[in-house]
Amino acid sequence: MMICIASDLHYALPEAISIDAYGGGTVDSKATPYGEAITDAFLQQMLRTRPDALLLTGDLSLSGRRSEHEALLEKLAVLREAGIPLFVLPGNHDLRGGAASVRGAALDAAERVSPAEFARLYEDYGFGAAAARHEASLSYRAALGPALWLLAVDVNTEAAPGRLQQETLRWAEAQLRAAAEAGARVIALSHQNLLAHNRLFRDGYTVQDGEALLRLYETRGVLCNLSGHMHIQHMEESEAGFWELASSSLLTHPFQYGTLELRADGFSYHTEALRFPEEAAARRYIWEGAYRQALRDLGEAGAARFFADVNEAYFAGCGEEMPQSGALWDALCAGEGFLNRYLRSIRDDAFRDHRTYEKTGL
Repeated sequence: MMICIASDLHYALPEAISIDAYGGGTVDSKATPYGEAITDAFLQQMLRTRPDALLLTGDLSLSGRRSEHEALLEKLAVLREAGIPLFVLPGNHDLRGGAASVRGAALDAAERVSPAEFARLYEDYGFGAAAARHEASLSYRAALGPALWLLAVDVNTEAAPGRLQQETLRWAEAQLRAAAEAGARVIALSHQNLLAHNRLFRDGYTVQDGEALLRLYETRGVLCNLSGHMHIQHMEESEAGFWELASSSLLTHPFQYGTLELRADGFSYHTEALRFPEEAAARRYIWEGAYRQALRDLGEAGAARFFADVNEAYFAGCGEEMPQSGALWDALCAGEGFLNRYLRSIRDDAFRDHRTYEKTGL
């Protein structure tokens, strides 16, 4: 089987976004003004690739507005019509409990999407095909193939946003027991991360109280966990050898998605970048955002350019392409500001490639 994975589309209505008024100027700048072009390029690529399944790991919308979801669903319909199975999970931006504002505007109550409405809107994209649903969250289990199941675990509930509830854990354990009885392998899906991929990205990024779910995956033979949320392309292994593959946001350079190819004895993973006419402008928008923040915080143009280059490579998951030593590294890592600590965390990551992975001997 070939499965494609993308995360954090943050789709917004084009009329709600302008290059001048929205975003830019942060480490985590996304090419939001180019979101329409990126989304369209991604869907066209999926029509050409025709994966056996496509997984979207949350934050489908920018602010959780019903109008954003409805506009995105109009676009996703081309995949349904082409017979490409699509499975989605909500992120913290997608529901009324965690909706963000666009350009500071308050989110009107009529525009908020409840969990029940989310499941209804995306009925054709996982929820309607689910073999099992969890009543207290938007978690579900679905078949990707005759002996391959998807376990999508939602922790973006109104009762405990970002936190794994015990009833959700018990439900997940029951699904894994059912998989064992059926002789099925399992791929897990979440929006937030189960593992800490960077020491600075723990609170607000990893699933709160998620350790028990990780232990469950480690001991029940789950193939891997697919997540997103932090917008950085990154892979991490637990002490017990369980891997999580976190997809970067589709709105961050190089505007990439993951491809998981499964064989009888294992699987491989790699990322693929989109190509679209506005690609250079979108990349420049992101780089300049990081450069402006670095110039404010570090105060020197050469240091800001260095930071923007390193930041771009880190988000893309290509740490092996960064300069790995030098006086500028040492000088910037010696400081105590946030950007200095962030650079130290990148250097501690050992300049790894996070875009390819292979596992055999299953």
